[in-house]
Amino acid sequence: MKTETENVQLRTSNREVDYRKLIGILLSRWYLLVGSVLAGLLIAYVYLWFTPKTYATSGVLKFVEKNAEISDLVTVISSAGHSPANLQSEKFIIQSRDLLLSAIRRLDYNISYYISGRVKDFELYPQQPFEISVLKFDSLDYYQDVIAFKSIGKQTFELTWNVSGNKNQKTFSYNMPVAIGNVHFTVSPPRTINPDAIYLFRFNTPEVLLNRVIGGLSTIEPVKNSNILRIQQTDSNPKFAADVLNAIMNEYLEYDKNQKTKSATQMISFINEQQANLSSAVRSSENSLERFKKKSGVMDVNASANVALTKVSDLESQRSILKIQLIAIHQLKKQIATDADNVSLNLNLEGNVDPLLGTLIGSLNSLLRDKNILLKTYNSTAEPVDQINQQIEQVKNAALQNINASYQRIKKNINYLEGMLADMNQQVAALPATQKNMISLHRDFEINEKVYSFLSEKKLEAQINSSAILPGASVIEQAQVNNTPVSPNENKIYRSAIIFGLLAGISTIVLIRVLNPYIYDKASVESVTTVPIIGVMTKFPEKIDEDNSQIFASSKPRSIFAESVRAIRTNLSFLA
Repeated sequence: MKTETENVQLRTSNREVDYRKLIGILLSRWYLLVGSVLAGLLIAYVYLWFTPKTYATSGVLKFVEKNAEISDLVTVISSAGHSPANLQSEKFIIQSRDLLLSAIRRLDYNISYYISGRVKDFELYPQQPFEISVLKFDSLDYYQDVIAFKSIGKQTFELTWNVSGNKNQKTFSYNMPVAIGNVHFTVSPPRTINPDAIYLFRFNTPEVLLNRVIGGLSTIEPVKNSNILRIQQTDSNPKFAADVLNAIMNEYLEYDKNQKTKSATQMISFINEQQANLSSAVRSSENSLERFKKKSGVMDVNASANVALTKVSDLESQRSILKIQLIAIHQLKKQIATDADNVSLNLNLEGNVDPLLGTLIGSLNSLLRDKNILLKTYNSTAEPVDQINQQIEQVKNAALQNINASYQRIKKNINYLEGMLADMNQQVAALPATQKNMISLHRDFEINEKVYSFLSEKKLEAQINSSAILPGASVIEQAQVNNTPVSPNENKIYRSAIIFGLLAGISTIVLIRVLNPYIYDKASVESVTTVPIIGVMTKFPEKIDEDNSQIFASSKPRSIFAESVRAIRTNLSFLA
């Protein structure tokens, strides 16, 4: 008994999968395999037909790591470069709500046109099958659903729209005012249009298109720690994706240029304010000098007095310029203290300020921009906003310390010049009264003129630099229309349908085989029992009569059935 059990276990452990038999079973049910594959392909086809195709396009921006060439504006626009550290900030700016809304307005896509199909509608952008002129439009309250258009003839057309679930259908004449909700418009006669087709149109606002643009916009760094940024836009319309992405990149360049120009404009405004205060003083001192010359008959000062005049006027001019720089320092300190959105030093301090101040101002402006962007997404008490507030306070404290040091440095220079002026004034006081008065008038005129000339020179430099300002980035790859869909992937879906169809067919055949109670061959019996098989009786080839007399071997002694019966009888004899 033990030996027999071991033989059965050995036979069972050595039994391998009969692949030829398995393939034969599958081929015997080939119609199930073919049917399941065809069903999978049909399901994939229907899915692809109903699923909107998505197209992707991309553009590349290169950020220029470059500062202004004019030294006076180094501290003003020191954040012109775009290092990898603040590339993340530029990503937030590109994806900010305000910039995207401006880009959508640049696109000027106020009306969407569609053509109605049997199963789904197709957007016609950028085509316009007929022209609509808006007469009145309330962007806060307008009809936002689609309106169906059907041409009736050369003079009339039919519009269909829904209001509160009720269908409205009316006939209108071309070029006549139409009012639907708070929208009033006219429709011009179409030039070429399919008279049997039904067209749809919808009124848009930038806010309505914003979610569509945001949902498909993404930014990618092709290479880490580089100044290259790839921007990608996905949409169901490839032309719209390319146009809106180009509009976003152009709007960003314009925004970046305006931010730089704002600092230069602020400097020019400051200089204009100082010049306005000096212009009247220059004219007054010039008139006083001319009147004195005519009254006294003295046309000029002598040589010794001229030397004193030159020294005094130079010292006074330097002191006046330093006082203007103190005003600029004070304004910068006020901007930082009042939490201004953009901080800039309105005048070059010509060595009286630490170069680090320009870097601190650039960092502060960058952090302020990042904070404004975060506030559009988070509350003022959110953790990201709190973290950036801490960074802003640190930079502010460092900048204020630097400003106070610069203020003390300028005050020290002013005190030094005032000491030298006191000595020169004593020399002037020893001159004759006429010469002394002449020097006083000359001094006032030359001081005001030199300071005015200094400001005019700085204003001219600022204007030249403002006109030469370029964006801190350039488009090195425009977005192109890509008519190859990225989703859904047809080849992948069809491949998956074939694979799942085959698996479903094989699983069905295996399940049928497992649930089938019939025994098909000798191997099936041997696999489930240890009883030896003494023979296999084949199927009787003919119809059996009621008495079963035909099944005797004597009726057909040479048939296969008869031979199988004899084999079983012989084996039974040997067993006995």
